[in-house]
Amino acid sequence: MDIKTLYDANIINITIAKNAFDALYSAFGQHIESWQHEVADRLANSHWTGTASDHAQARIRFLGTELQSAHSELDFIGKALAKAAEQFALAQSHLVYALDDAKTAKLTVAPDGTITWDEDPASANYAGAGAETTAIAISNRITAALNEADHADQELSARLNHFATNASNGTGLDAATAAADQAAQTGREQIPPAGTDPTSVKKWWDGLTDTEQQKFIHDHPDQIGNLDGVPSAVRDQANRVNLRNLRNLIKDRVSGVEGCAEVQASLLNVADISDDKGHGGFGQGPLDYAAPCATVDDPYWSH
Repeated sequence: MDIKTLYDANIINITIAKNAFDALYSAFGQHIESWQHEVADRLANSHWTGTASDHAQARIRFLGTELQSAHSELDFIGKALAKAAEQFALAQSHLVYALDDAKTAKLTVAPDGTITWDEDPASANYAGAGAETTAIAISNRITAALNEADHADQELSARLNHFATNASNGTGLDAATAAADQAAQTGREQIPPAGTDPTSVKKWWDGLTDTEQQKFIHDHPDQIGNLDGVPSAVRDQANRVNLRNLRNLIKDRVSGVEGCAEVQASLLNVADISDDKGHGGFGQGPLDYAAPCATVDDPYWSH
């Protein structure tokens, strides 16, 4: 992935492809319903009996399973494209912001990512004494954005190749294959429960994209912050997000309470009790609130 490719990428085309597969998924679902009503149900209610009937109905049931499996595969493709569109859009925005910041700082970013600047204090384009530090930071952001897009590109390619293979060799019609694909999809969307083996948690976490990881951190910081197997630095980030959320929650609750002093909450109450393998999580002491607030019913307040 390079700067020009990501910057010029028309992400809307992925969304268009996603919408097309969604339409196909919907139409195919209607076809299955019609087939079930016009063929399977009619045969089941025909009062036809005997060996031939048994074979025919078994075959019809098998075909029904194949149709449902194919329907599921179409759904997975649409979801894969939707996720890719989100990931590419986020990576592209990170790149655009980094390039904009470089321009504001009077830094020039070459197509290969090399950053240069005017070092002449007398020049109108002088980038300032801290230009090198700023350039390094922006370069890191550009690299991160490109890596993010490359990861998304590789993941989408692998997923589409998988589904194309399923379609070409017929395994996509198999209920077991569809179930395995569903399990893989669900596994990426659900946080492992507390008590899950840390090695399994780490494998799950490492298999997520940057976008997916950040989504879990911000949507479920309480769970990620104390899940053994998630890297310590990630749990630290998640716990800080969680504390910020709690602080905002308390401020909202006490804002209309007469006589309630300003809520005081400090990150000093958080202690990292994890080891270098990502085990242990964080310990959190009670948050320190002003005495007048203790009359409000809230489980996080000191009484």
